[in-house]
Amino acid sequence: MKAPRRTFLGGIALFTIARAGFAGAAMRAGCANGFRPAMSRIAGEFQPAMEVDYAEGAVLLRRLLEGERFDVVILARSSFDGLMPQGIVLADSVIDLAATDRLGVAVRRGDALPDDETVGAFRRWLLGLKSVALTNPAVAGAAGRQFLTSIERLGIAEEIKGRLILTPGGPANVRLVTSGEAQAAVQLSHLLSGVDGLAVVSVPAEFRGTVIFAAGVVAGTPDQAAAISLMKFLRGPVAAQAIEASGMRRSPWPT
Repeated sequence: MKAPRRTFLGGIALFTIARAGFAGAAMRAGCANGFRPAMSRIAGEFQPAMEVDYAEGAVLLRRLLEGERFDVVILARSSFDGLMPQGIVLADSVIDLAATDRLGVAVRRGDALPDDETVGAFRRWLLGLKSVALTNPAVAGAAGRQFLTSIERLGIAEEIKGRLILTPGGPANVRLVTSGEAQAAVQLSHLLSGVDGLAVVSVPAEFRGTVIFAAGVVAGTPDQAAAISLMKFLRGPVAAQAIEASGMRRSPWPT
């Protein structure tokens, strides 16, 4: 089998697999940035041609609501609550794929960390930060929203909000920390693990939260057979390995 050829056009990754079996245009999937580490591995193994459009989940949700169509979408599970009643996504097709901690925080390796894993230590450490990079909640950013809720609960929102650096999402949060432009980055926890030069902060359990990623077939897809084939692949062993390798927890599937 030939290796996949990959062409990147902005936020779109086009994976062309040299294998017969599906004709016509490449199937099109929309994928939230949070699931990208796993999907980039999955798309390289899936066997019709597939175009994957990566964006913040709220951006993909808005595009779907405005009429743009994909064959399959991968979003936070809660996003499907607004899509299924309108018939945009086939309700009986939606499956849970993976879960991760909603709130992850990281700093440059060697920078100060909380003294211990208690809520008090976490609060004191946050108050000592000079700047925090997180995805603009107006764009999306489940981690950013969780962070804002957490500082409200800790009673330090007014002190911290003036130190926030809002970004468009994707890799921008981490890049600001590694470049020294921000002291801490807020992101889904698995997106911070294993990044060179970063140390992940231990967030108290009561503030972590959970986000579940799910996939569904978009109504009216012109190639339902290919869409169903991808959904089956997403529940298979290759996808399971990709999910675990990306640092997420695989969701249990009904038998």
